[in-house]
Parts: sequence; C-alpha cells; structure tokens
Amino acid sequence: MVALNAFVRNLPALEILSSVTFICTDKTGTLTQNKMTVREVFSFEKQTNYLFLCMALNNDIRCTEEGTPTGDPTEIALYEYPKENHFEKAELQKKLPRVFEIPFDPKRKAMTKVHKKRKRVSCFH
Repeated sequence: MVALNAFVRNLPALEILSSVTFICTDKTGTLTQNKMTVREVFSFEKQTNYLFLCMALNNDIRCTEEGTPTGDPTEIALYEYPKENHFEKAELQKKLPRVFEIPFDPKRKAMTKVHKKRKRVSCFH
C-alpha cells in the first residue's frame, strides 16, 4: 500500500484486507440500465409455483395507467419476473385478497403479507 501512496486511517482494516483472497460483488444492472432484474430462480420443482405466487403478492407495486410499475426497484424486479411467468399480481389479488401486512422491519429483516385463500389464511414472507 505504501508503494501505491495509499493513506490508511485504520491499520487493522488494512491488515484484514490484505488477507482477503476473493472479493465477491453483485452486478445488478443498476449502473448500466438503472434497472434491477431477476434472471433466474432456483427451487424444487413443486415449489416453483409457490415461489412465483409469493414474489407476485409480496410487494407494494402500483402500476400507472400505461401499465408501468412504480415503487422500490427491488420490488419491481420481484414483481416483473413472476408476471413474465404468467403470475399476474392483479389477478392473484382477486383470488387471494390481502388480509393484513407487517411492513419491513430491519430487526426482522422481513416484511409479511397475509392473504385469504378460500376459507383459510396464507402468510407470505
């Protein structure tokens, strides 16, 4: 680091960094396209429909009159992927109306939406 004329404020941080072998980063497309997308999901075959159902219902996306989704970029990505796989949020909400929700909580690291399914209630995290 001295050879690179780096100024170090925290020596232990530099010692830790020097022992790192790999640095993994997430490339979401937000820098190049200003848009997040889901490219692929992995689940057991029987759980795929349930996963799409959860992705479609567990967001607060609103669509403009033109049909463009608005809201949090992560939620938009999780809304569009199931839609491409024939899980349309508006249609699902007619069949599974929302009963209540618990907003995202940093301590829980989750948000919860509860939907009515026939005579029972289903909870999606």
